[in-house]
Amino acid sequence: MVNIVDDRKVNSGARGVYLALMVFGGILMNICGSKFVGRFEIPLYLDSVGTMTVSMLGGFLPGIFVGFFSSFLNSIFTDSVAISYSMINVLIAILTTVFYEKKWFKDFYKIILAVLIYGFVGGVLGAILTGIIYGFGSETASLNFLKIIYESGKMSAFQAALIADYVVDVADKMVSVLIALLITFIVPAGVRDRINVKYWKQAPLTPEALQTLRTGKSRRISLRMKVVILLTLATGLVAFCAIFISTMLFRDAIVQTGKNTVHIAQEIGSYSGVDLSGISPYSEEETGREVFKFATRQISLFIGLYIFILGVGIYMSEYHLILPINTMALSSSRFSDGSEENLEKTAKMFEEIKIGTGDEIENMYDALLKMIEAHVASVKALKSRNETITALQNSIIYALADLVESRDQSTGEHVKNTAEYTKIIMNEMIKEGVYTDLLTPQFVSDVYHSAPLHDVGKISISDNFLNKPGKLTPEEFTIMKTHSKEGAVIIDKVMSNLPEQDAGYLKEAKNLAMYHHERWDGTGYPMGLKGEEIPLSARIMAVADVFDALISERSYKKAFPFDEAIKIIKESSGTHFDPKVAQAFLNALEEVRKVAEI
Repeated sequence: MVNIVDDRKVNSGARGVYLALMVFGGILMNICGSKFVGRFEIPLYLDSVGTMTVSMLGGFLPGIFVGFFSSFLNSIFTDSVAISYSMINVLIAILTTVFYEKKWFKDFYKIILAVLIYGFVGGVLGAILTGIIYGFGSETASLNFLKIIYESGKMSAFQAALIADYVVDVADKMVSVLIALLITFIVPAGVRDRINVKYWKQAPLTPEALQTLRTGKSRRISLRMKVVILLTLATGLVAFCAIFISTMLFRDAIVQTGKNTVHIAQEIGSYSGVDLSGISPYSEEETGREVFKFATRQISLFIGLYIFILGVGIYMSEYHLILPINTMALSSSRFSDGSEENLEKTAKMFEEIKIGTGDEIENMYDALLKMIEAHVASVKALKSRNETITALQNSIIYALADLVESRDQSTGEHVKNTAEYTKIIMNEMIKEGVYTDLLTPQFVSDVYHSAPLHDVGKISISDNFLNKPGKLTPEEFTIMKTHSKEGAVIIDKVMSNLPEQDAGYLKEAKNLAMYHHERWDGTGYPMGLKGEEIPLSARIMAVADVFDALISERSYKKAFPFDEAIKIIKESSGTHFDPKVAQAFLNALEEVRKVAEI
């Protein structure tokens, strides 16, 4: 059974410290990178080196923290509009985490593809956002390149800005990726394992188990998708109201400011005698343009904030809600599908999950654990009782079979030997792939345990016939042959007094008793069946019974030598015996000899 719990030790107590240090370090790298290129007038940004590095080392959660709060702090201390670019920084964190987990950064061509994708996010989306807020041709790292393209006269300002920003951003992201990979390479593997923060509320899972849980299909909508929908609706509704109200207030403020400006100008003009009639409020077009810029900034801010909230929400729900529930479901399914010998292992695996969410999910886990432990205990007790009953049942069967055998003065070992021969034959056929559709574990067990009853019908035959030292007359042999049907009748009576589900191997015992003297060519008794009309269990017993009779001494004959008995079995294949059954017997002579020599 595959273990789903990762045995590696996780230092959960230091998670908050690691997260804080990584976020602080990542923000510091972003700020230092930006200041460095500004100080030396290098046409790059380097404001996402920290975001990429932390996303590679620490994973998804610290990466988006660095991306969002870098923009937030920049808007406080440098440029108030910088928070509008949080959307781009958070997207870079998400992309970096995905690329790193998919091992893109170990393949040169995938690194190039990743950089081109970064360029689209930072260059194209960034250029559009910058053009709307500041206007195309504003002071950016790509300004000089933009002028060269625009002055060629082949492109509009918008097209030139897109191409210039994309090219510069691709170069910037290539340098940023290389720096981040270098830092990641320098950091020791042990440190990387400790700072890759995972907020487990249970025992950590193996990568294989995580993959199974995350790719598993739900009936309709997954819990993860429901979390996304809920967060989207909640943040979307709040954002829509906030953006709409703030935009309307901004528009009213512009209009009112324009009116106030005109009024003040008129007052000043009337007192000073200066003609200020040229001062006028914003036109409708100018007002609309300013409102559009403001709304764009608000929408961009909302998208960045939404991605940040969605990322944190999904991450926290993943470890507090989704993984604990799915882990319990996976473990429970293995428990219900497992065989008896795996029950204890599965129960132990469920116990090792150790869910500790501190809420209703943990209560459900505790209740399930108690139920599973109680079930395992009851199964063990039931198995013990069944083993006792089976042992008693087998003892009674062997005692009955010995009683029958003792009446014809045959050795009591005959019933045991024939059972062992049937087992050897069935195992060999399974090994050779013969009749595998019939040779199920239950069938093998039923035939083996019911084999001693194959001659139970002899209990109805007179001792005079059973112990006659010479050959039976035709009339006596006719009476002797009735033991097959008599055996089936006896077993049938026993079965009639048992529930159908408890009849078990008595069904095969009836087949053995009734048909073990049938012959493959149809000349046997009592029904004259031939070929595969004869039940497989009876065909197997036919070989086992004849062979043991040949090598055993009887009142009417001496024992045949082992090799001569084997020769008779071989010669009777295809006439008396099923060729496949006989061949399986002959292929297992080493095991047959061990039983025969006991």
